Formats: sequence, structure tokens, C-alpha cells
Amino acid sequence: MLDINANNYISMANVVLKAKAEVADNPFWEMLHENYGIGIRGIGVFSLTSGHRVKLLELVKKEMGLNLKTDKYQDIKSVSQTELSGKANRAKSLSAKPRAPFVELRYFDGKTIGRGYQGLKVSHILTLEIDVVLSVENFDTFVSISTEQLVNFGFKKDEKVLIVFRGDSRTSPKAVQAFRKTYTRHWAHFGDFDPKGLHIGAVELNAHTLLLPTLDFLKQGKPAFSQPDLYNKQLSFVDVIPVQNEQMGKLVTIMVADELALEQEHLMARGVPLEFVKVV
Repeated sequence: MLDINANNYISMANVVLKAKAEVADNPFWEMLHENYGIGIRGIGVFSLTSGHRVKLLELVKKEMGLNLKTDKYQDIKSVSQTELSGKANRAKSLSAKPRAPFVELRYFDGKTIGRGYQGLKVSHILTLEIDVVLSVENFDTFVSISTEQLVNFGFKKDEKVLIVFRGDSRTSPKAVQAFRKTYTRHWAHFGDFDPKGLHIGAVELNAHTLLLPTLDFLKQGKPAFSQPDLYNKQLSFVDVIPVQNEQMGKLVTIMVADELALEQEHLMARGVPLEFVKVV
């Protein structure tokens, strides 16, 4: 049984499409040579004849149900496992991850926000009535934000707010990035108050405003729940945080001086006063 990953599929497609006469010796081509008689062993390479390339094409058609000439990997990886299974005999190793196209979100209609969350594709999200998007860095905060907290953040009555989870290893941040590129109205972000958290909101997501601790709170002194070790691991992000806005500059100055890393779970649980600050 021929079971291949994305890199191996791309390698075989290149051989067929470009009529390559040789490939570097590696475990995958070693397997094709030993099990299917494809390639002639050389020093560090396998030589390939036109017959070998035809054999490779036919092998993938038979085993995978795919055509190396016409089924391009860029197209394959953009479809779901179910969609790809309609033509391919084995789809999981090549198709998009099941959650990859979906943005995990919650919807505040200006009055209440329901419990739980849902996943929607970008094309479906764009049909919703939205006044502002609030992206949230950490999942626990994303699922626990309440109606009362949203009101305390300063969202206006009847304002339609789409709360979006930024994404992690299970939920692809790429879907959120794709949504960000298509959404042209106000984008706000709530994340950790540390160098990386500010970079995620201001640079990666290009947010217009960030939900941050107030200056008055920070001027009271370093919070006990700050994590200087975490701050020092993120020093590479300090110099790339936009500080064109005066208030943002003051907040970053205090963060650097006190080596602050305040996780948003602590900000929420301890009722730290927060306000939206313009990025630029």
C-alpha cells in the first residue's frame, strides 16, 4: 500500500511534470525502488527513465486515485478530507486539516452573547452583520468572556461584535488571517500584555485597537502575577511593537521598565481595569 505525505507527493509530481532524469537518494525513493522497481540506483541518486516516470504515474493513479499531472497539491490541500475522499483512495495525509478552514467564533448581538462557540468558514462569516471584530489570543478567555465583561470593555448598546479565537495548533490561525485580509471594518484585539501578545495584536493581526491595562493600574507598581521570565523569553518582539500612538508608547515603556508579562487570564480573573488603545 502506497501511503504518502505532502512532500512525497510534491516530489513525485515534480518528477512527472518536469520529466526529471534523477532524484536524490532518500528513504522514500529507496522504498519506491525496492517495492516497485522505480529508478536505477546510482551514487547518492536514483536515475529515472521515461518508463519509470510512466510507472510512477500509473502507481499513484492505482493506489491513491490521483493523477500526478493534473491533481496539483496546491488544489488538493485546499479541500476537506470529505471532498478529497470523493476522488482519492486515501485523503487524510494530503487534504487540509479538518479544522483548518474554520474560524472559531462567538457572536454578541449588542445585548447578549450565547454560551459555547461555533466554527464558520470565512465566506459564511462575511454574510453576518458585524460592527467590530474582537480577536482573542487565548482559548480559555475566548470561551469565558461574558456579556457583562463585553459591556465593561466599552462596547456600545446594540453593537454587533464578532469574538474570534486567534487560533492555535488545533485551530489554524491561517483561517483567521484569511478573514483578517477580507474584513475592512474595525478590528480590535485582546491578548496578553507582554511583548509577544502586543506583536500578535498589532502586527500579526494588524488590529486597529488593543484591549490593554490602563496606565493608572500599571503606575501602581508591578503586579504580583507578572512573569519576568516569560517577558525575557520574548525580548525579540520588543523592538517590533508599533509605538506611534502616545498612549501605546507609555504602556510599552512601563512594560519594558518593569519587565511585565501579564497573561490575559490573570487580567480577567483579577478584574484588572482595561481600555482600548489605538495602535497608531
